[in-house]
Amino acid sequence: MKHAVVQRVPEQPAAPIRPWEYVRMRRRSAGLTIAEAAKPFYQHHDHREDVENNLRMFERPGVRIKRVRDLDLVRAFPFDPGIYTQLADDPAEQHPRLCRRCGWDEWAGGFDRQGNDLRWSEEQPAFCTRCETDLANGGRM
Repeated sequence: MKHAVVQRVPEQPAAPIRPWEYVRMRRRSAGLTIAEAAKPFYQHHDHREDVENNLRMFERPGVRIKRVRDLDLVRAFPFDPGIYTQLADDPAEQHPRLCRRCGWDEWAGGFDRQGNDLRWSEEQPAFCTRCETDLANGGRM
């Protein structure tokens, strides 16, 4: 039997997470639709459509929210305006490490599906342990 020659191909660095992707990741990781995420931001039904349109716009590629801290998105889902600002303003090599599926960072806390503290996956280091479990159980990216 001949031995196969194996050459390791260097891993390509993952594309940086963009600010609009972070908004979408955090909303989806909370299990919310745009309509559900919009509810804390309006009291009169007449404003629902405007709020939903704004949330859709915040997730649109290329959109940069200028005064992200004023929006208080954390009223609807876990969201860190400091991370958003870093993703929008800082070079990619200075971005915080985020789960490539849900946008979790190690300072955010949280629990995995078994009730354990969230941490980085040992098997798939680009993901948190909750997303690792979800993906192993057929969850989508």
